[in-house]
Formats: sequence, structure tokens, C-alpha cells
Amino acid sequence: MVDADSGPELDADSGPERDGDSAPEADDWYRWGRIVLYAEMALAVLITAFSLYLAFTGRAGFIA
Repeated sequence: MVDADSGPELDADSGPERDGDSAPEADDWYRWGRIVLYAEMALAVLITAFSLYLAFTGRAGFIA
């Protein structure tokens, strides 16, 4: 029988070691990943806006 109180003790002080005053630094892959993600989102917004422009001005007929 497992008692709820018999598990590992967790408290606010447990976990990875960190400096108390400094914020954790992001790794390079995380920073560049965010930049690439934002660039992809901006490209998707531009393509959507261009597609809507073509659709509402009637210039998208050549696609169909």
C-alpha cells in the first residue's frame, strides 16, 4: 500500500542549482529557434495577406 506521504519530498528549494539573483540564460539554439519561428510567422502573414488581396481584387482567377 502506497501512502501519499511516503513519496519523495518536494519543496521550493529542491531542483536544479541556480543563482539566486540572475535570470537563466537561454541557449543559442533556443534564441535562434525563436528568431526562425518569428520569421516563419511573418512570412505566413505576408502570404495570407497577398492571397486575400488577390482573392478580393479578382486577380486569383488564373490559379483555378
